[in-house]
Amino acid sequence: MYKILIIEDDGTIAEGLKKHLEKWDYQVECVTDFKNVMDSFLKFEPQLVLLDLVLPFFNGFHWCQEIRKVSKVPVLFISSANESMNIVMAMNMGGDEFIEKPFDLNVVTAKVQAVLRRTYEFQGSVDVMQWHGAYLNLADATIEYEQNKMELTKNKHVLSWIDRQAALTKPDQIIWIDGSEEQLEALRAEGCSTGELYKLNQEKLPGCYLHRSDPTDVARVESRTFICCKKQEDAGPTNNWMDPAEAYEMLYGKKVTPVTKKHTAV
Repeated sequence: MYKILIIEDDGTIAEGLKKHLEKWDYQVECVTDFKNVMDSFLKFEPQLVLLDLVLPFFNGFHWCQEIRKVSKVPVLFISSANESMNIVMAMNMGGDEFIEKPFDLNVVTAKVQAVLRRTYEFQGSVDVMQWHGAYLNLADATIEYEQNKMELTKNKHVLSWIDRQAALTKPDQIIWIDGSEEQLEALRAEGCSTGELYKLNQEKLPGCYLHRSDPTDVARVESRTFICCKKQEDAGPTNNWMDPAEAYEMLYGKKVTPVTKKHTAV
């Protein structure tokens, strides 16, 4: 089932298109927040966009350009502004078709079907993922955040190593670190929510967190790890403490023999 996103501020037209296209077994969604159209686009991941030219905040030319930065999905303009210059601009901005208002719903459906046939050979279309303001483009292996774009690794050896480690350890998820402060804060918040991280006094220790190992960690078992020193307070508040003599007896089965120093008077 193809997904179609309608970007049309006239509610009557948008709803009419939606109901008609749904009769043809398309999954259709209408944009309601015209200030953040890209959020709807990335969340819905459509295979085709029906885009009005005259919209609140930004016009259709603007949103077509924004879509083209991250996707090659077909964009069909629908507008009553059918002057030749507008049609030419729509095509130059990345549009695939221009449908004049008022239109016949059957004609719109026929054009939608034709564009979908030309564009897809039963393969996916949206290659962009969004996470906390960062855009990951799977098609060209790039990530963009706050207008800063950088390439991800295309080293086959690195990618192969990651695949092998994932197959071996079977992690719940693999996170690519983009170096952003926003991602760091999100990971910290996740750690705090699970109890792995504990936020320390930020006035005294800004940016510092206490990290507790998972009790099932095979590299270290907390209940069997001790700091052995004369004073318990020297072991620190987060470590288990044991008197050195007690630890010696537990390990070697015998008590420590006190050493008596002899002093010779001169």
